[in-house]
Amino acid sequence: MNVKQNDNRMKRQAQYEEAFMPVFQAKCSEDKTFPLDLYHALEDYITTNISAKKFSRLALLLSDETPEEKLTIQGTDGFDEDGWQTVNPQ
Repeated sequence: MNVKQNDNRMKRQAQYEEAFMPVFQAKCSEDKTFPLDLYHALEDYITTNISAKKFSRLALLLSDETPEEKLTIQGTDGFDEDGWQTVNPQ
């Protein structure tokens, strides 16, 4: 993937996040179990080693985020032997 394609993809992701966050935050405010329900709804479509409980806690942290303070996960990233991106949290 060239740099221009990646820049365009990152811009689309930023637009998605900007539209997603207010809706997600409102939903989490209404129902604290929403992240857990979301995890179980997506289970068949995602590959992760994050447990449902940890996902729910991270989602609730994200729902408290303000635009001025971005939540980041410390760690390193790279690619596995099949070309999939990997993240190793610290």
